[in-house]
Amino acid sequence: MCLTEKPMDIKQLDMYIQKNKRLPGFESAKFYEEHGMNLNDIIIKQQEKIEEIFLYLIELKKENELLKTELNQLKNK
Repeated sequence: MCLTEKPMDIKQLDMYIQKNKRLPGFESAKFYEEHGMNLNDIIIKQQEKIEEIFLYLIELKKENELLKTELNQLKNK
């Protein structure tokens, strides 16, 4: 994933994790136990997930600021 891509909707991500017991883009722990892991691939996937987290945080910050503004407007009525 690059920064221009929008991450999976947080609700969809939650459902995916509950169903699959892992983050999208990763195999199950059992898979890695049986087949090993390519450290370079894991690092790349981890970096992608870090980028997704930052995009989620930015989205939440914007939503939070909007809610603060709306709350202040309601208080000032």
